[in-house]
Amino acid sequence: ISRGLVAVNVAEKIICPHSFLIYVDKNLNIRDYFIPDFQIELPHTELEEALKDRKIPGIDIIDLDLIKLNLTPSLLTYIIRAIFYKRKIVLILEQKYLYNHILNFFEYITQNSFEANIMITSKENYYNNKKQFNDFIIFEGTHIINDKDEIFQPKKLQFEKSIIEQFLSESKSTLSLVLLKNEIKKSFAFAKSISEFIISYNQKEKLSSKIITDYLKDAHGFKIEKNYKKYLNWLLDLAKEYFGISLYESSEVTDFLEFI
Repeated sequence: ISRGLVAVNVAEKIICPHSFLIYVDKNLNIRDYFIPDFQIELPHTELEEALKDRKIPGIDIIDLDLIKLNLTPSLLTYIIRAIFYKRKIVLILEQKYLYNHILNFFEYITQNSFEANIMITSKENYYNNKKQFNDFIIFEGTHIINDKDEIFQPKKLQFEKSIIEQFLSESKSTLSLVLLKNEIKKSFAFAKSISEFIISYNQKEKLSSKIITDYLKDAHGFKIEKNYKKYLNWLLDLAKEYFGISLYESSEVTDFLEFI
């Protein structure tokens, strides 16, 4: 490649007992890596559906290679998580030529879904005006400042990480951007639908994971696949954090018995 990053999957037992992903630039420098705690499979996204929206901004509006080189996979994962959790974000960045590309990128991938409340500023401006950013999550490189609610715990980032892995693993820039936007829009649609269902639920039977799963199957063709329970719990977290829904009480034992 002449620009951007290449995702390389290192299989188990080549270097260590585990598999992991590394991201390499044209100079063979490793820019970032992901070590999954367990293998996540996102619900299948139809390629044809993702490609319906072909109005892709030009390189003068969103230069994906610049974004991939300057926002590491870990940082992209953190930002997506913060957007999903409806947090205000500040990126400390000195390269002003990147500002519009980054803002346009997040505006595009969250169109008709989550609101991305992102500001970009220089280190000098941030440290001279820190009081203005008390309720923001601050990113300086991959360093996280002001994560009061501890929303970036590694074991709870698996689905955001998988979304970013899929985005970075697709070699065609246009397709990678569309797939990323589609995954974000799908997550929003499922979480919003769950929120509306919980609000309107008025049956005598106590609300449970099984009832919500049956609703998703009927309303969206939601398929019960590997890791579906973890995915459902993740969607419930989005419904709680982004849409402010009070969740029902459940337990792993109750959920297990319901699905036997």
